Amino acid sequence: NGLGSGNMNPDDLSQYKSPNRLKDERGNFIDKWETVADFEVTLPDGRTVFIHKGFQFDKASVPKWAWWYLPRDDKSVIIAALVHDWLYSSKQIEGWPIARKEADKIFHGLTRQAGMRYTQSKLAYSTIRAAGWANW
Repeated sequence: NGLGSGNMNPDDLSQYKSPNRLKDERGNFIDKWETVADFEVTLPDGRTVFIHKGFQFDKASVPKWAWWYLPRDDKSVIIAALVHDWLYSSKQIEGWPIARKEADKIFHGLTRQAGMRYTQSKLAYSTIRAAGWANW
């Protein structure tokens, strides 16, 4: 279990494995997942995003009513959502600071590279641009 270790090319989603879903103090599942292995993604520009084992994220923040159109568990979005959540948390790539817009563009690029339809990817990107400031 876990999001795999080693170098992950977003074009090759065969390495994807589900992260662990977390539970609250009463043992009920919550809307958070945790990587169980170090995870590395090489971006199209050659930079590497390294996400440590134990990083907690919420997948794509898509309202339930929209899951039919933007499925948050789809492999075309899960890697992008993990990387995006990490970028929002760390605000850097390879030690260099990044702006929120760059993190959002990376999310958009990774969803497209992973095969998400253009209209879905554009809607997800537009939503992140409109509402993401609250989490930055």
